Formats: sequence, C-alpha cells, structure tokens
Amino acid sequence: MQPNILRALSADKRILTVLAAEWLSTFGDQMLFIVVALWVRQTTGSASRAGLTFFAMAVGGAITPLVAFRIDRWRRLSVLRWTNILTAVAVASLGLAGPRHGLWLVYAVMAAYGLSGAVSGSASGALLPDLVPRADLGRVNGMNTSVSQAIRIVAPPAGAGVLVWAGAHAVVMIDFLTFVVAAVMLSFTKIEESPGEPEAGRYWHTVLAGARHLRRQHSLRDITAACVATMLVVGFLETLIFPVVTDGLHRPVSFIGVLSAAQGAGAVIGGLAAAAFLDRLRPPSVVALGIAFLGTGTALVAIPSITPVIFGMVLTGVAIPCLSVGAATAIQHETPDFLLGRTFTAFSFALNTPSAISIALGAEAAAVLDYRLAIASVAALLGAVATSLLFRSASSDFDEAGHEESIRVGSTN
Repeated sequence: MQPNILRALSADKRILTVLAAEWLSTFGDQMLFIVVALWVRQTTGSASRAGLTFFAMAVGGAITPLVAFRIDRWRRLSVLRWTNILTAVAVASLGLAGPRHGLWLVYAVMAAYGLSGAVSGSASGALLPDLVPRADLGRVNGMNTSVSQAIRIVAPPAGAGVLVWAGAHAVVMIDFLTFVVAAVMLSFTKIEESPGEPEAGRYWHTVLAGARHLRRQHSLRDITAACVATMLVVGFLETLIFPVVTDGLHRPVSFIGVLSAAQGAGAVIGGLAAAAFLDRLRPPSVVALGIAFLGTGTALVAIPSITPVIFGMVLTGVAIPCLSVGAATAIQHETPDFLLGRTFTAFSFALNTPSAISIALGAEAAAVLDYRLAIASVAALLGAVATSLLFRSASSDFDEAGHEESIRVGSTN
C-alpha cells in the first residue's frame, strides 16, 4: 500500500501541496482549540463560559450547508486559499483583543473556526478527484486521515506547552502563521479544475442538492443511514468512559488520557488500514467493517480489565477512519464533480447533529443505567447496523459505472 500512495503523490506534487496546506492549518487549529478554552477559563474563572467556545464552533459548523453551494460554483482552490486567509484575519483579531476585551469576539472567532473547518474539509474532498486518479482516491484519503489523526494527537499538548511557556498570544501567533503559510502554498499551486455549477436555480433548491443526492444514490443513502445510526449511539461512550475508568478499572479519572492516546494511535493505523481495505472491498463494505470494529471495540471496553479496555480503545480508533475514508471515497466515486462540495457538507451535517444528541443522551443514560449494560446495548446496536449495511452493500449498485450514473441523476438537481 505504501508504494502505491507514494506513487500517487510523486505523480503530481500538487496533491502533496494541497494536503500539506491542510495538515498545516489543522495543526494550528488543534493547538488553538484547547488553548482558547483554557484562556477563557483563566480569564473569567467560569468553566461554562470556557465550554461555550466549543459550542460556538459547533454553531459555525452547523451553518456551513447554507454557504456550501459556493464551493461548487467557485474554484475549490480559491475557496481553500481564501478560507485560510480569512481565518488568519479572524485569529489575528483574537490575538489583538482576547477574552479580556469581550467574550463575544472569542465566540465569534470560534464560530468562524467551525465554519472555515467545515468549508475547507468539503472543498478539499471535492478538489482531490481533480488531482488523484480514481484508483488511488482511497489510498490518498486513507493516508490523509492517518496524518490528520497524528496531528490531533501531537498538536493539543504542543499548544498547552506553548501556553505555559510563552502565553496564549504565542499560540495565537503560531496559528495565524499556519494559515498564512497554507494560503501562500496554495497561491503557488495551479490546478485545472472540473467545471463548476452555473449560477442557476432557486436558493434552497441549490442548497439542498447535496442532501437530495445522498438520498437518491442507493449506496450513498445506505452509507449515510448507517453512519447516522452509528453516531446516534456512539456518543454515549463520551460519557460512559468515566465509569469505565473509575468503577470498572478503579483508576483515577486522569487515566482517560491513556485511553485517549490508545484510541489516537488506533486512528493513525486506521487511516492506512482503510486504504488497504479499499484495495479489496467496495467503500460501503469498508464502512460496514468500520462499524463492526467499533462495535467490537465498544464491547471490549465493558470488560473490567486494563488489557481488553485498551485494546478496545485501539479498535475504536481504527474504526473511525474506516467509516470516514470509506464514506469519502464512496462520495467521490458516486457524485458528479459540480455537486461534490454540497454532498460532502450534507454528509458531515447529517453526522454531526446525531452525534451531539448522542452525547447528551449518554449523559442521561450514565445516570440511570449500569455502564456495562449501556455499553453492551451500544455494541449490540452497532453490530446490527454493520450487519445490515454489509448485506445491503452486497446487493447495492455501487460500481465503477456509478459515477456516470450519478452525473445523470445529479444534473436533474
């Protein structure tokens, strides 16, 4: 698998430039997120106000579908470049003012972060098919996911370290520079992109075109439904991990950091594993396999012993990239170029909403149910979802001709 990925990258250096710009801005993102929350906590003394920084990010991400049609009308490379530039401006304003001069600015910047992150992710996913041969899309998506997951492990402690050593303004400056450098890198990249969607159609009809496409394409509809069902229950683990550590393993709450590290390591492995699976399986089957891994890992977490719990967390880490890489590759194969941005955005929105609901329900479940019963129920449901998707994918119409068919269907949007 590795030589194939390297061959895809070496065939066109523009691929590496686009991905490297994304990784650089992601590193800055992950450094700043936790630091801003800590900054607000230190300045105001309020944990709830600090927590609202993450809520502001979620709000920014939630409004992305309202503007995502621009990804399909403008050049995607320009969207990425200007998103980095505008986010750099927002970060600079945060550095000049900070929470002492009004929390409204902090929340506004974090909302802009949520919006820019969602726009960049959709634009990048939509741009890759113009750079990467279709046979290599799964491999490049997998490698991109592995690097991104590795950054998510390294960047938060790096940000916390810079916060302690040089203060919050130093973190803000580093983040600002990551966006500026990413924008410069993209400015020197030239890509011949597929034609965008013409300026036509009613606003809401245009905005909802991606969601309609997910509903009309059988394989994408099955993948989306399975992933939504998964997100509706997997968020329970965000809360249930606390009784796993304290009641099951009889360890301090800080031991969650060890489990998070195990899950992060699994996620790095999972991106490359997903690419390998895509060499042998169709994308819907890879998504089903990821959900099966997630269910198995969840079941292991319920065992009150350190070894199975850590192995279970590694397995849940492996699972998530299988879902995301399999779904992204399916969308790229089954969606016309002029609709990719809105389809990626609609898919992300469809997953983020049930995930938030699931976390809230998990908090209630932890208060009334034995954690082992709750986790066993989640594992059983995930197993049922994986089995259903696997059987449906075996009889689905996903194939190499699906892209041509999706163009015909998409053109009616």
